[in-house]
Amino acid sequence: MMTLIYRLLSIAAFVVFIAGCSTQYPYTPTHSIGHGNFSEKVGDNLYRVHHKILINSPTQAQQLAVSHARSLTRDMQLDWFVIVQQQLVTEVLIDPHNNTVQRNQCSQQNCQQSSYQNPYFKTQFKSRDDAATTEAILHIRMGKGLRPDDVQSYDAHTST
Repeated sequence: MMTLIYRLLSIAAFVVFIAGCSTQYPYTPTHSIGHGNFSEKVGDNLYRVHHKILINSPTQAQQLAVSHARSLTRDMQLDWFVIVQQQLVTEVLIDPHNNTVQRNQCSQQNCQQSSYQNPYFKTQFKSRDDAATTEAILHIRMGKGLRPDDVQSYDAHTST
Protein backbone atom coordinates (compact mmCIF):
# COMPACT_ATOMS: atom_id res chain seq x y z
CA MET A 1 0.00 0.00 0.00
CA MET A 2 2.82 2.43 0.93
CA THR A 3 4.57 1.67 -2.35
CA LEU A 4 1.42 2.61 -4.26
CA ILE A 5 1.12 5.91 -2.35
CA TYR A 6 4.79 6.75 -3.01
CA ARG A 7 4.33 5.90 -6.66
CA LEU A 8 1.24 8.12 -6.94
CA LEU A 9 2.99 10.98 -5.12
CA SER A 10 6.03 10.60 -7.41
CA ILE A 11 3.82 10.71 -10.49
CA ALA A 12 1.93 13.76 -9.17
CA ALA A 13 5.21 15.58 -8.39
CA PHE A 14 6.52 14.75 -11.87
CA VAL A 15 3.33 16.08 -13.52
CA VAL A 16 3.50 19.31 -11.49
CA PHE A 17 7.19 19.69 -12.43
CA ILE A 18 6.50 19.17 -16.14
CA ALA A 19 3.51 21.54 -16.08
CA GLY A 20 5.63 24.21 -14.40
CA CYS A 21 8.38 23.83 -17.00
CA SER A 22 5.99 24.12 -19.90
CA THR A 23 4.44 27.41 -18.77
CA GLN A 24 5.00 29.94 -21.53
CA TYR A 25 6.01 33.41 -20.43
CA PRO A 26 5.87 36.25 -22.99
CA TYR A 27 9.27 37.12 -24.41
CA THR A 28 10.34 40.69 -23.72
CA PRO A 29 13.74 41.57 -25.15
CA THR A 30 15.75 43.47 -22.55
CA HIS A 31 18.57 44.38 -24.95
CA SER A 32 16.51 47.36 -26.07
CA ILE A 33 16.42 48.95 -22.65
CA GLY A 34 19.17 51.13 -21.25
CA HIS A 35 21.97 53.17 -22.72
CA GLY A 36 25.63 54.03 -22.32
CA ASN A 37 28.87 52.08 -22.55
CA PHE A 38 29.41 48.36 -22.41
CA SER A 39 32.47 46.31 -23.30
CA GLU A 40 33.33 42.64 -23.24
CA LYS A 41 36.62 40.82 -23.72
CA VAL A 42 36.34 38.24 -26.50
CA GLY A 43 40.00 37.26 -26.91
CA ASP A 44 43.60 38.35 -26.34
CA ASN A 45 43.56 42.14 -26.81
CA LEU A 46 40.23 41.74 -28.64
CA TYR A 47 37.14 43.47 -27.24
CA ARG A 48 33.57 44.16 -28.29
CA VAL A 49 32.69 47.76 -27.38
CA HIS A 50 29.11 49.08 -27.36
CA HIS A 51 27.75 52.56 -26.96
CA LYS A 52 23.99 53.10 -27.05
CA ILE A 53 22.28 56.49 -27.06
CA LEU A 54 18.61 57.40 -26.78
CA ILE A 55 18.36 59.31 -30.08
CA ASN A 56 18.64 58.41 -33.73
CA SER A 57 22.19 59.66 -34.39
CA PRO A 58 24.58 57.14 -35.95
CA THR A 59 27.47 59.64 -36.10
CA GLN A 60 27.22 60.49 -32.42
CA ALA A 61 26.93 56.83 -31.37
CA GLN A 62 30.00 55.96 -33.47
CA GLN A 63 32.04 58.82 -31.98
CA LEU A 64 31.09 57.82 -28.44
CA ALA A 65 31.95 54.16 -29.11
CA VAL A 66 35.38 55.17 -30.45
CA SER A 67 35.89 57.35 -27.37
CA HIS A 68 34.98 54.42 -25.11
CA ALA A 69 37.34 52.13 -27.08
CA ARG A 70 40.12 54.71 -26.63
CA SER A 71 39.50 54.84 -22.87
CA LEU A 72 39.37 51.04 -22.60
CA THR A 73 42.66 50.75 -24.50
CA ARG A 74 44.30 53.20 -22.08
CA ASP A 75 42.88 51.24 -19.13
CA MET A 76 44.56 48.12 -20.51
CA GLN A 77 47.82 50.12 -20.65
CA LEU A 78 48.01 49.75 -24.41
CA ASP A 79 48.73 52.42 -27.02
CA TRP A 80 46.41 51.97 -30.00
CA PHE A 81 43.49 50.02 -31.40
CA VAL A 82 42.06 49.10 -34.77
CA ILE A 83 38.40 48.51 -35.55
CA VAL A 84 38.19 44.97 -36.89
CA GLN A 85 34.42 44.96 -37.40
CA GLN A 86 31.59 47.37 -36.72
CA GLN A 87 27.82 47.36 -36.59
CA LEU A 88 25.25 50.07 -36.22
CA VAL A 89 21.82 49.29 -34.78
CA THR A 90 18.98 51.80 -34.81
CA GLU A 91 15.61 51.11 -33.24
CA VAL A 92 12.58 53.35 -33.67
CA LEU A 93 9.14 53.02 -32.10
CA ILE A 94 6.88 52.95 -35.18
CA ASP A 95 3.58 52.02 -33.52
CA PRO A 96 3.17 53.14 -29.90
CA HIS A 97 -0.23 51.47 -29.53
CA ASN A 98 1.10 48.01 -30.44
CA ASN A 99 4.61 48.70 -29.05
CA THR A 100 6.15 47.87 -32.44
CA VAL A 101 9.82 48.70 -32.81
CA GLN A 102 11.60 48.81 -36.18
CA ARG A 103 15.20 47.60 -35.98
CA ASN A 104 17.86 48.38 -38.61
CA GLN A 105 21.13 46.52 -38.19
CA CYS A 106 23.98 47.44 -40.51
CA SER A 107 27.50 46.08 -40.81
CA GLN A 108 30.18 46.80 -43.38
CA GLN A 109 28.61 44.25 -45.77
CA ASN A 110 24.85 44.74 -45.51
CA CYS A 111 21.81 46.01 -43.61
CA GLN A 112 18.91 44.03 -42.22
CA GLN A 113 15.55 45.41 -41.16
CA SER A 114 13.10 43.74 -38.81
CA SER A 115 10.39 44.67 -36.36
CA TYR A 116 9.31 43.29 -33.02
CA GLN A 117 7.04 44.21 -30.14
CA ASN A 118 8.51 45.50 -26.88
CA PRO A 119 6.19 47.13 -24.34
CA TYR A 120 9.19 48.44 -22.36
CA PHE A 121 10.95 50.24 -25.22
CA LYS A 122 8.94 53.46 -24.90
CA THR A 123 9.51 53.68 -21.13
CA GLN A 124 13.08 54.88 -21.79
CA PHE A 125 11.89 58.18 -23.25
CA LYS A 126 10.26 61.30 -21.88
CA SER A 127 8.45 61.95 -25.15
CA ARG A 128 6.93 59.17 -27.25
CA ASP A 129 7.53 61.25 -30.39
CA ASP A 130 11.30 60.81 -30.23
CA ALA A 131 11.44 57.15 -29.19
CA ALA A 132 14.60 55.95 -30.97
CA THR A 133 17.93 54.43 -30.00
CA THR A 134 21.23 54.09 -31.82
CA GLU A 135 23.91 51.62 -30.82
CA ALA A 136 27.41 51.43 -32.26
CA ILE A 137 29.16 48.09 -31.76
CA LEU A 138 32.88 47.90 -32.44
CA HIS A 139 35.11 44.85 -32.40
CA ILE A 140 38.56 46.23 -31.63
CA ARG A 141 42.05 44.78 -31.43
CA MET A 142 44.45 46.65 -29.17
CA GLY A 143 48.23 46.91 -29.36
CA LYS A 144 51.30 48.48 -27.84
CA GLY A 145 54.13 50.36 -29.52
CA LEU A 146 54.11 51.38 -33.16
CA ARG A 147 50.71 51.76 -34.78
CA PRO A 148 50.05 49.67 -37.91
CA ASP A 149 50.46 51.48 -41.23
CA ASP A 150 48.30 49.26 -43.41
CA VAL A 151 44.96 49.84 -41.61
CA GLN A 152 43.27 52.76 -39.92
CA SER A 153 44.30 52.78 -36.28
CA TYR A 154 43.40 55.01 -33.36
CA ASP A 155 45.80 56.38 -30.76
CA ALA A 156 44.63 55.67 -27.20
CA HIS A 157 46.30 58.80 -25.80
CA THR A 158 45.13 61.43 -28.28
CA SER A 159 42.04 61.94 -30.39
CA THR A 160 43.72 60.97 -33.68
